[in-house]
Amino acid sequence: EINEKYSPGVFIDILTGKYIQPKIEKRIVMFIDLKDSTPIAEQLGHKTYFRFIRDFIYSVSIALMESGGNIYQYVGDEIVVSWIYNKRNTLRCIQAVIAARRSIQKRSEAYRRDYGIIPEFRVGMHVGEVTVGEIGIVKKDIAMSGDTMNTAARIRTATSELNHKFLASKEFVEHLGLKDWQAESLGSIDLKGKSDSVELFALKI
Repeated sequence: EINEKYSPGVFIDILTGKYIQPKIEKRIVMFIDLKDSTPIAEQLGHKTYFRFIRDFIYSVSIALMESGGNIYQYVGDEIVVSWIYNKRNTLRCIQAVIAARRSIQKRSEAYRRDYGIIPEFRVGMHVGEVTVGEIGIVKKDIAMSGDTMNTAARIRTATSELNHKFLASKEFVEHLGLKDWQAESLGSIDLKGKSDSVELFALKI
């Protein structure tokens, strides 16, 4: 129950005071959200849409946790997840996306029966340094901040503008070692709120 409340491992970090003093860590960061959420919400109505989101988040979260992801937060239909950086975890991040899609496919008949819609999702991936620290008084939690978080969020936003479901930064792709047919460079893209453009890749997974 504690793991479900805080996400696996987070409560132990709070209990031991690991992040009372903020630390800088290199992490893989992934933002995931539901594709076409606004028209789906309008079609289903408030209560049914809430149940739909809850089922969607459950399907995706199971896949993320089984791939070693540390779920940082849920914001509406969006999930933010991270891994401590190493080459193995970079691969596990990609495997998590594939597993999440497979998890939804396994429940496709239930989604179709209950909602008339099979959810799809969009992903933005980046790697870099983040500041990790404990925050809160009434409700303590572990927070992550920094340019890496902002960039990953902007990459996820760019999936709609560029019409690609899975986008990653050049920094992420360089650590992954994908073959040419698995990642297509979209060139340097201007992301909202960033002064420098970022080279993005569409992942064929």
